[in-house]
Amino acid sequence: KTILATISLLVIGGLIYGIALGPASQNSSDPKDVTIPSSWTEYSAPNMFTAYFPTKPTHKTEQVNISGLALQYDTYTGASREGPIYSIKAITYKTNADFANPENILQNVINQTIRENDKNKMISSNFAKFGKYAASDFEIVRNETTSIKGKTILVEQKVYVITVSADLKEEDDINFDAFAYSFKPSLN
Repeated sequence: KTILATISLLVIGGLIYGIALGPASQNSSDPKDVTIPSSWTEYSAPNMFTAYFPTKPTHKTEQVNISGLALQYDTYTGASREGPIYSIKAITYKTNADFANPENILQNVINQTIRENDKNKMISSNFAKFGKYAASDFEIVRNETTSIKGKTILVEQKVYVITVSADLKEEDDINFDAFAYSFKPSLN
C-alpha cells in the first residue's frame, strides 16, 4: 500500500511539474551563462542589440519587399581569420505585419534563409524561447560542405537572425553558444 501511494505521488508530482513548465519551457533555449572567448569584443548596434563578435563587424543595410511586406535588413558580420563567419541580421518590419502567431513569423524567416541559396538544406528546426521572447533554433547545410547554425528571435517588431557559418571540418571550432547567448536586444 505504501509503494502504491508513493508511485501515485510521483505520478501526480510529475504531472504538476510538467504542467507548471509548459511545453515552451520544456524546450527552452533560455540565455545561459557561457564563456566568451577573451579575444572577442563587445559590439553595440544602436537601437538594435549588443553582442560579442570575434572581430569588429561590418554593417550593411538593405530595403527588401517580400510578399508585400516592406522590410529593412541590417546585417552585422564578423569573421574569424579563415574561420567561422558570425552574423546578426536585424529584420525590421516597415509595414504592419501579423505578429499574433510568432511561430509563423519565425518559420517564414527560416524559410527565407533557406531560399537565399538553392544549395541550402534544412537539417533541423525547433521552436523555443530566448528569455521571454519567442525563438527558433535551426541548422542548415550548404553544398554539403558548410554548416550554418542559427537562432531566430522575435523582439517587438524585429526578428533577429543569429548565425554562425563554418566549413563542416571546422564545426568543432564554432563558438555558437558564446555568440548567441552574448546577444542582448535593445528595446525601444
